[in-house]
Amino acid sequence: MTIRKPSSRPASGSSRIRRIEQWAAVALAMATVASIGGFVVALAGGFVGWAVVAALVVIVVLVACILAARAGHRRRLAEPRGGVYSPDSPTDSDDYR
Repeated sequence: MTIRKPSSRPASGSSRIRRIEQWAAVALAMATVASIGGFVVALAGGFVGWAVVAALVVIVVLVACILAARAGHRRRLAEPRGGVYSPDSPTDSDDYR
């Protein structure tokens, strides 16, 4: 019989999902900055049609970035916190209050 050390990794693979959501939010934030640059260039060059297209891209990418960040934040709040309750813990004792 072997004794296995408890794993510190979540069993559901939520850390991988959280990492993907975080990187997606970062990539979308960079895409938002790049599309704002495209909008400014199109507007300054006098290409009104392309400026409208770039403005729509800015809005779509910005909304996607906000939704990705919110999803990651909600997932982080839903995960259980670390720490184990111990009735003998000195921080839970009435002697220290």
